[in-house]
Amino acid sequence: MDESQIRETLAENLARLRINAGFKSQEEFAKRIGVTRGSVWKYEHGRNFFPIDKLPSVLKVLECSFEDLFYPIFQNEKDWELDKIFNMVKKIYKIPDGKEEMEKELKKIILMFEDRTIEKKKRKGTPGADGRANSMGAEGKE
Repeated sequence: MDESQIRETLAENLARLRINAGFKSQEEFAKRIGVTRGSVWKYEHGRNFFPIDKLPSVLKVLECSFEDLFYPIFQNEKDWELDKIFNMVKKIYKIPDGKEEMEKELKKIILMFEDRTIEKKKRKGTPGADGRANSMGAEGKE
């Protein structure tokens, strides 16, 4: 998947998840994650990615997992290995090598929400929140 496809996928997923979470307007969602309505419009139209420091807020406010937000970028169980998630998100956000603090924070965020994804699956069974078959298994957890 190239960058434009990733950008388009994230934009579509974010818009769908926002609406499914009950946010009727971009403005209401923007206030909850601490950005402007114009920023949310740009995220949902693939113009920008939300800042990496907003990722925990986005996932928490939408009550979603990495899998929900990044599907089908990560489609199969092998894609859900921590290093693969980390490297893809690092690439999306263009985090250069050697930025140890940013890398450490990103891994912390991924681990926090990966655990949440696994717990969500245990409670709900195998289908995802939107009816897709889940692809991430506990084997992908480190």
